Amino acid sequence: MKRYLVILFSFMLLMPVQTAFAQVSNVPKPSIERPKPQPKPRPQPRPRTQSRPKPSPRPQRTQHNGPSVDVTFSCNIEDVPVFISIDGKQPSDIDEIYNLTIGNHKVRVTADGYVPYSTPIKVVEEGDFFYFELSEATGYEDSDVGDEDEDEAEVDEPSAPVDINAPFVASELPPESSQPEVSVLVEDPANAQKFLNDTITVNGVSFVMVFVPGGTYTRYEIPENLDSIIDMNVTGVPPAHRVSLSNFHIGMCEVTWDLWYAVMEDSIVDYYHNRPYDEATWVDCQQFIDKLNKLTGKTFRLPTDAEWEYAARGGNRSNGYVYSGSNNIDEVAWYYENYEGEWHEVATKAPNELGIYDMTGGACEWCADWYNWPDANENTPPLVNPKGPLEEQKNSRSGNPMGRTIRGGSYGQDAAMCCVFKIYYANLQKARYGLRLAM
Repeated sequence: MKRYLVILFSFMLLMPVQTAFAQVSNVPKPSIERPKPQPKPRPQPRPRTQSRPKPSPRPQRTQHNGPSVDVTFSCNIEDVPVFISIDGKQPSDIDEIYNLTIGNHKVRVTADGYVPYSTPIKVVEEGDFFYFELSEATGYEDSDVGDEDEDEAEVDEPSAPVDINAPFVASELPPESSQPEVSVLVEDPANAQKFLNDTITVNGVSFVMVFVPGGTYTRYEIPENLDSIIDMNVTGVPPAHRVSLSNFHIGMCEVTWDLWYAVMEDSIVDYYHNRPYDEATWVDCQQFIDKLNKLTGKTFRLPTDAEWEYAARGGNRSNGYVYSGSNNIDEVAWYYENYEGEWHEVATKAPNELGIYDMTGGACEWCADWYNWPDANENTPPLVNPKGPLEEQKNSRSGNPMGRTIRGGSYGQDAAMCCVFKIYYANLQKARYGLRLAM
């Protein structure tokens, strides 16, 4: 009996201790909240001191009573405006698209400093794309100077430039040259649209693809006058070699934040909008392009390295500039020396010879190619539409993989990094840059 009393007494003494332990065990542990990572701050935009001039309105198309088609005209003149008069109407810009009735028309082309000419054209049901050649108006005689008193005739003052917007008066212009039927630039007139700039709209955002006629050029060529433009140590540039390219289209501007989010169907903060999108990995670019192709039914892609440099140099209109469109980088690019910590909108600097913007500075741009050092030089035959190696290359010294090609320089790089012949590479899954579309 005493044993049971001792056990019962011991149990009663332990009960408060067990209760206290249970209370302590049930006390909730304090939670530790980690601060959420803050997004990388973007500089606030400055008010623009200059507004871009609004484009002049397109002339209204002439209304016709019969069936009509769109007709496009082009010319060899690039340095001055070229105007065209159709069937005696007031001259207007040759670069417009004209809606003409099917059948025969009379066309007159004028440009200041060039001999104008008239020619008949025949418009067919499929539409046409007509090309003209003008020659310089030099050395023609003034009809007011007679032959009889040639020694006594007063020397005329140089004539004022021809006002090509004024109605045509025969005595005011040098003799016309004429051509017979104007040849069509493309074999199939129905496919003339392939040779024009193309404007595409996706979910309310429009962008322009510039037509780049194919040609042959020297890739990685360093201009002979480089020393007079910039003091730099030219290293890391592959050997110059000839490249031949077919026709292609390339974006007039870099892909903007607006376009990126229109395609990816996401929201965007007000600040970014028309600035170049610069946070895409190479893999992100492929996802973006795949979705864009499904939305438009087109075949967009990244430009090859050879296409990028050819377009940056100005294609078949190249003037051999160090930067894309000028030897003065401040005219064509936002880069380290002038961007002042502010991300700028696309197309706020001058374009290059093809009308393409920001191929120098702005955002670095991904190309399609794996980076490599081509086994070619100026003595080898031209490479035709080169697309780089089929697999990732490794650095010959370190053995590390080199990734994909990037071009153009950026806001954060100096002028030496922005030359058209400079080439770099980056990891396609980690590095984040901008992009420009091709097709």
